[in-house]
Amino acid sequence: MSSETIWASERSDIYLQSRSSAVLLVSVDRETKSLSFGTGFFMSQDGHILTNAHVLISSAKLLVYVPDQGVFTDAKIVTIDQDADLAVLHLPQGHDRALSLFGTLAEDGAEGLAVGFPRVIDTLQMGLMLHGTVKPVNVSGLTMGRSRTQGRTMPFLQVSGVLHAGTSGGPIVDAVSGQVLGIVVHSVPYIGQATDRKGSLIGSVQLRADMSYAIPSTFIRQWLADQHIPYEMSPSQVASSSSSGSPGRLPVDPQILGVGFFLTGHLMQTIAGTLNDEPEFMELAVNHYEKALEIIPGNMVILKNMALGYGALQRYKDALHIYEGLLQQLPADPFILTETAKTLKLLHYDDRAMMMYRTVLDHESCHLDALNRLGSLYFSHQEYEKAVPTFRQAVKCEPSSAYAWFYLGESMTRSGLVEEAHAAWKESLERVVIQNSQEKELFNLMRERAVSGPAILSHASPVEAISSPQVVSR
Repeated sequence: MSSETIWASERSDIYLQSRSSAVLLVSVDRETKSLSFGTGFFMSQDGHILTNAHVLISSAKLLVYVPDQGVFTDAKIVTIDQDADLAVLHLPQGHDRALSLFGTLAEDGAEGLAVGFPRVIDTLQMGLMLHGTVKPVNVSGLTMGRSRTQGRTMPFLQVSGVLHAGTSGGPIVDAVSGQVLGIVVHSVPYIGQATDRKGSLIGSVQLRADMSYAIPSTFIRQWLADQHIPYEMSPSQVASSSSSGSPGRLPVDPQILGVGFFLTGHLMQTIAGTLNDEPEFMELAVNHYEKALEIIPGNMVILKNMALGYGALQRYKDALHIYEGLLQQLPADPFILTETAKTLKLLHYDDRAMMMYRTVLDHESCHLDALNRLGSLYFSHQEYEKAVPTFRQAVKCEPSSAYAWFYLGESMTRSGLVEEAHAAWKESLERVVIQNSQEKELFNLMRERAVSGPAILSHASPVEAISSPQVVSR
């Protein structure tokens, strides 16, 4: 084998190792509906992830997308340093491939590979599944700058090569050793402001800068040591890891391609759900699920998620079609039965929805979502003699449910059981745990009724049934 062939093989292995260690980080701010995309990478096999502090939005929900593995919501911030613009996360699941940090300062002219997830939204809108990008860059040399918040003197590696938004927090990997030379922190923007000789603004201009900056590995190693955080100290075992098949390799197996599209859709659906079913992201999710099903027809996990996406987009007939197909294979699955019943209710097939909820309860008598929703249907159809035992079972199964307690009392009142309703509402004040604004409103109504007394309750204004809060059962 020629030396050129060996070099090409080693470089390919480094590409694959680097890409398989990188993760996409998404911070979702529910209040402002803003998103922040960035990159991180596993620096230890026990699940420590290194990234930039500015990638993480405070008070936002953090999603970690690990290619070929899944979307995770349980990553914890171990430490965050806004001044140095560094942060470490921990993912309990860990990862079998981590990148080690280069022990000395990168030499001028060193060849590197920038790994990240640039311009995620553009990629998704083109209908492509998420994938890490590896781009050749060169280290131009060391420069000095200021830290992010305190303005302290701090070293940076200048890197030649255009890196787009979304690459922040990603590694610059040495093309020879496979170790991390630094992590991307700044990129000089393409678009700048053009001014005349007097400094007056005359418009925007494409500057075509190809400079980016990275925090050197030597600085990072010292910072991690100060934080007492472990990291990979030995060189990456590129050859041994690639021999067993790297997850970063461009997939040719249809199964792997299908999983890639599914995971991309799942990330989009998770973002959409965090933003109260934001339609744009939900549409992207459904599009990727549809592509995944073309590759892996009949996959039940994909079908379940796609049906949920259709429901969020109010495409109820499409969702029902999927659920009915799933029920032919899993006729006793509580999740599918419950979601089918919800969809039937939205299509105004109330009798079928009631029957479906009763089927759920035949298999799982304390399925709170089914109990509350079946009780609500009885209540709205003025079948109070059926609503009472249904809500009674709900409060027995979940004594903290404000919804179940409130409509138990309401159903009793409509059935003429005013004394029992008053007693139920008094008991509820000691048992209910308020978790959201809807439950707080119901709790306040129950408190008013408990104080009013049975005589006044019989003349209270009727209350219409509201939608049961979502209770996810898996």
